[in-house]
Amino acid sequence: MGALNGELWPGIPWTLAAAFFAFFAGFAWGRRRGKNEGFAEGLRFAPLELRRRAWEEGRCAICGAGEEPGSGPAGAEPPEEPQPALEP
Repeated sequence: MGALNGELWPGIPWTLAAAFFAFFAGFAWGRRRGKNEGFAEGLRFAPLELRRRAWEEGRCAICGAGEEPGSGPAGAEPPEEPQPALEP
């Protein structure tokens, strides 16, 4: 029947179009789902990784406290001793 108009089967272009649409729709859905799952996994993993790194390195990975005994956050200098006021 399709051979009457010169085509082997007239539904081939529509079938291919539907297959490509289904493939790309599934790809987009899977990509979005994977990104959401990956983000959620990262939120669960990050605190554990920060604790592990702090334990192994002996300092806070966020502020750097513990680099030297008695040190504060990274780059912070200890407070200076107050100078006595000069009397006139």
